[in-house]
This record gives sequence, C-alpha cells and structure tokens, in this order.
Amino acid sequence: MRGSLAQELLLSHPPLGA
Repeated sequence: MRGSLAQELLLSHPPLGA
C-alpha cells in the first residue's frame, strides 16, 4: 500500500459529485 487508500478508491470510481 502506498498509504492513500482513500485516494486510490476515489481514482478507481467516477466522481459521484460530478
């Protein structure tokens, strides 16, 4: 793990707020 699991998940799925 690079340490930014949240960031990995955010980049993994399309922006829900867009």
